[in-house]
Amino acid sequence: MGKHLPSIRERNLRALRHTAERLEREFEYQAESHYGEEGRWKFYRDSEAGGNPPAVVVTAERAWIKALHAYYLARDGEGGVLGRYGRVA
Repeated sequence: MGKHLPSIRERNLRALRHTAERLEREFEYQAESHYGEEGRWKFYRDSEAGGNPPAVVVTAERAWIKALHAYYLARDGEGGVLGRYGRVA
């Protein structure tokens, strides 16, 4: 039996997933750099409490969420898991 070669769709999905994972790590790094050990969770609490989180952390979080939504949209389509929530700008 021959080795399975991934389709273009599989390769594209893998690339989108890796991008989202890389951006999540960047967000975690930025959050921990500014908030310490609590990282993302302190960022979320700060944001929800009306705080003024550092722009670099906000930008990193938005980039990660946008990439994550792009992955799920490509994987599941418009009516899929995240497709029903609309696009992230």
